[in-house]
Amino acid sequence: MKTSPVSNEQLINIRASDGEYHLALLTSEGNIQDYQPGAIWSAQIDSINYLSAKSGGLRPVVWVNGLRKVGDSEVIGRPTGLSKETLARVVGLTLEQVLASEAPPGYDQPNGDGSAPPAAPAAPAAAVSEKPKPKRALPSDVVAIEGITPYLQVWKMRARAGQKSDMRTFQSKRGQGKLFNVTFIDETGEIRATFFNEDADKFYDLIRDGSVYYVSKARVSTAKRQFSNVNNDFEIMADSNTVIEPCSDDEIEVPAMHYNFVKLKDLPQVENNKLCDVLTVVKDIFETTDLVSKKTSRPYSKRDILLVDDSGVETRCTLWGDEAKSFDVEPGTVVAFKGLKVSDFGGRSLSALRTSGISPSPDLREAYKLKGWYDAEGRNKEFVKQEVTSSNGETSHRYVPIYKIIEENLGSSQREFVSTMASIQFVYRRGLTYPACPSENCNKKVIMETNHEWRCEKCDKSYPEPQYRYIISVRLADGIASDGIRVSIFDALGQKLLGMPAKEIHEYSEQNDEVNLSKALSPIEGKTFTFRLSASLEQYGDNETIKYQAMGITPIETECAGPTKYLLEEVGL
Repeated sequence: MKTSPVSNEQLINIRASDGEYHLALLTSEGNIQDYQPGAIWSAQIDSINYLSAKSGGLRPVVWVNGLRKVGDSEVIGRPTGLSKETLARVVGLTLEQVLASEAPPGYDQPNGDGSAPPAAPAAPAAAVSEKPKPKRALPSDVVAIEGITPYLQVWKMRARAGQKSDMRTFQSKRGQGKLFNVTFIDETGEIRATFFNEDADKFYDLIRDGSVYYVSKARVSTAKRQFSNVNNDFEIMADSNTVIEPCSDDEIEVPAMHYNFVKLKDLPQVENNKLCDVLTVVKDIFETTDLVSKKTSRPYSKRDILLVDDSGVETRCTLWGDEAKSFDVEPGTVVAFKGLKVSDFGGRSLSALRTSGISPSPDLREAYKLKGWYDAEGRNKEFVKQEVTSSNGETSHRYVPIYKIIEENLGSSQREFVSTMASIQFVYRRGLTYPACPSENCNKKVIMETNHEWRCEKCDKSYPEPQYRYIISVRLADGIASDGIRVSIFDALGQKLLGMPAKEIHEYSEQNDEVNLSKALSPIEGKTFTFRLSASLEQYGDNETIKYQAMGITPIETECAGPTKYLLEEVGL
């Protein structure tokens, strides 16, 4: 640390470094005692301002107080001045504005003897009038989002709220709780904030998407990136001390959202289950479907929409819950999506999460350009359906060996479809069939009543006898994995596989006719097929398990190229 007096002000100009950057600090003469070059000092930062130099350039000025010597050291590293890019980002200017406002080389720089620098020559009037009008600097007590870390004890940020989630409930060891999330955005980045219980109630109605707020006195911790699509290594946790105040200054320029758009044609290069941002035109909107969760038995809604962009590709996107019901956008509208999940469900597709952002007709230059393209030529264009492609651009049928199905926990986050070539190790002998409702398009299990009739609760009818249907469970193995998977095969595929109706198998089981039962099942045990499987997570009591169901079964001699290719790849040929 070096010092020099500032003329006529009784202030001390300190040049300090942290080993990476050096910076000018100001303090009063009484705040620094027993100065020694090379000493290590701690200080309290009272304010940070960005002042115009004589040349019109900007210089950061930091006022410090409470200087205290804590040790001695030589100069650490090779510190440099703040780069123009860093200064522009923190102050809120473009790099061009910072460069345009700088003095010529040699001006506004301290002389070696500490005397005042020479004044920069006056700029011509035309040059001054053409200089871009700079954005206003952050107030001295405001910290940019990129500067907020767990190591900063006192801070206040000014940011725009976005991606506010619904209030959600959860169950923990301490009982039931509630929470909501919101993303705060400024010129330098974004950060997610989470509000729990009483704090959630306190701030939920105060915070509105699109409004600007001052936020302070919240806890900063390392972000759990697997639960967030926000590009920040840290996140904010509100508590009882947190202060959030609306910013009423309409002249403040704070961006609405940060995006990193991916073209639809490039989605195959995005890793499965990862998040991405897309800017697209909504080509078609399908009806909302009401479903019931097998895991929680709660009703929920889903809606598919068809998205296109100027890469010539169309992709399906699924909306869930309230977003599916409230999505009110006309076909042909440009929409910016933030944090959609990429999956291989039915080809490359997208799915909205609770934390995803949906902005119809965003005020973005790229959006206006895309809208112009769609109105001029895209509206009548034939788009290519998004397929799952390999790295060499070939369409992939998603042939996956069993060990990868197990290792990657396919189906743990959402229902997924894969194909695999495997042999039926054995057929589980119990529960091969079930008594189903004989009415068309029902297939629900029926129960025998005391009068020996069969009752269907769904149809609210009784029948003299049921129609037996297959619900076969088999063990699949492929010779690569040390373990196998249990797969369910339902009626249509069961009849195709065994070549007989389910009623015959039911009679063998009821009569304990092991001879005929083995005669019916043994021909498929040890036989190899190509299986098209669905994998999904299901709840059984307090346990969760991935259930595999056969959606298609093809004899191996009928379809050989795909599975043979992946087996050759597995053995390195």
